[in-house]
Amino acid sequence: MLSVRYSIEIGADTWSAPEHSRLLALRCHSDFRTPVNECALTMTYPVGISAALGDPVTIKLGHGDDLETVFTGIIGSIERQMDRLVIRAVSEAVKLLPARLNLFFEKTAAGDILSDICGQLDVPTGKVESGLDLSYYALGSNQSAAEHARYLAELCGYDLFSDENGELCFAPVEGDEHPFQFKVNILALSVDDPAPSVNGVEVFGDSAASKQGTDAAYWLSKKAVKTKAGEDDGLQQVFVGAARTEEHTKKIAEALLKKRAGKKGGTLKTLGNSAIRLGDTAKITKMPLDDQNGSYRVVGITHHITADKGFVSILKIESLEGAWSLSSLL
Repeated sequence: MLSVRYSIEIGADTWSAPEHSRLLALRCHSDFRTPVNECALTMTYPVGISAALGDPVTIKLGHGDDLETVFTGIIGSIERQMDRLVIRAVSEAVKLLPARLNLFFEKTAAGDILSDICGQLDVPTGKVESGLDLSYYALGSNQSAAEHARYLAELCGYDLFSDENGELCFAPVEGDEHPFQFKVNILALSVDDPAPSVNGVEVFGDSAASKQGTDAAYWLSKKAVKTKAGEDDGLQQVFVGAARTEEHTKKIAEALLKKRAGKKGGTLKTLGNSAIRLGDTAKITKMPLDDQNGSYRVVGITHHITADKGFVSILKIESLEGAWSLSSLL
């Protein structure tokens, strides 16, 4: 039988199982829908545990001697009870949520804009790809830095998330494949196959500058800069001011359609697996219902450890073609 092990680092202190076990419950969560990872720790005997708001937290989970980092962040809140301590930690991308910035960029790649935002807010970054070159982009205080970051990721068709090291990433992700089999390592599975709500996206640019290049000044024309991806039935129309060429509108339309098209997805509960990462592929086989079998992308991960149920991982999954329906940019 596999022995569940963990290592919890809070500031300069470290607790591990079974040598220094004080853990009553643990929950770590990461998701493509938000760039902020979360972790909740419930530990017994609070006397002797040094923990303060803002202290660094690192969580490693696994079996036997194989431990994998699943969370890195800082303490966001501490609840002190008579017999236990409840610590809630978040990745440092949480600084994007309340931040309101007024900035203007010209002829700048989307990834460079994100890097500038993170630099000003002291948010650590990991893999950040350039993405689209935008003729201009304005950050207004009417939206948070997190909303702007998500918008830029949607325009590029990129994933925006915090990795296991607490670093904000801005890039398309394709990870490893993990096998899941009925009666072997699948504890529960639900799969939903919704009717498609968006079949096409049409993007309108700011001016008809496609023949003049991105350096052209604004000018009036009867011919609009627009490109459609997908079908007319269920078509969404989106205006993107930063798109000034047909090449830009084409790339953005394709990226938005991929994100907004409703796809088959669901929830997979499995034996604890700390090696799974966002963007990995879950290959499901030998289910009683054949419609449940197939390859799915992991878009959300929750690791649980409790005294009664041990270590389990709950994965949010979706079909590899496209993605879930995101909130509209309109």
